Amino acid sequence: MEAVLLLATIAQRFQIDLVPGYPIVPQPSITLRPENGLKVQLKQIASEASKDGKHQQVQTSY
Repeated sequence: MEAVLLLATIAQRFQIDLVPGYPIVPQPSITLRPENGLKVQLKQIASEASKDGKHQQVQTSY
C-alpha cells in the first residue's frame, strides 16, 4: 500500500507519454498486459520554484 502511495506522489511530478511508433502488442493472460512492456517518455513538470519554467525531458523504458 505504501509503495502505491509513494509512486502516485512521485508520478504527479511527471508527464507520461507513450513513445510514438512503438508497437503495443497485447499478451492475453488472466490480465491483459503488453507483450514487450511499454516505452514511455517522462517529462518533469516544472515546479513553481523553477526560474526558467521549462520541462526537463527524461527518457526511460518500462
